[in-house]
Amino acid sequence: MRIAVDALGGDHAPGEIVTGAIAAVRERGLELSLVGPENKLRVLLRQAGMSAAIEIVPALNWSEMVRQMPLLQRAAQVHLWPLGSSLLVASPMSRGPP
Repeated sequence: MRIAVDALGGDHAPGEIVTGAIAAVRERGLELSLVGPENKLRVLLRQAGMSAAIEIVPALNWSEMVRQMPLLQRAAQVHLWPLGSSLLVASPMSRGPP
């Protein structure tokens, strides 16, 4: 299963999110998609030599992401949305909509 990650979540996003995604792919062999500003993500992935390894799902902000993905379920304040063949998981610390 491919996991979609909110690249806009966090105080140091998207840089720290991309760093963590790269580590997850390299160390754990996970299949990841990063959801966020396409141009910024593409530059960060290219700088790390990971352009082909991590899919980018373009979204400029949370509102756009939510419009693209109907709410699937809420469990322990973690938001889950289907995203193509992926599942987007947003943490309780996310500043996205409840």
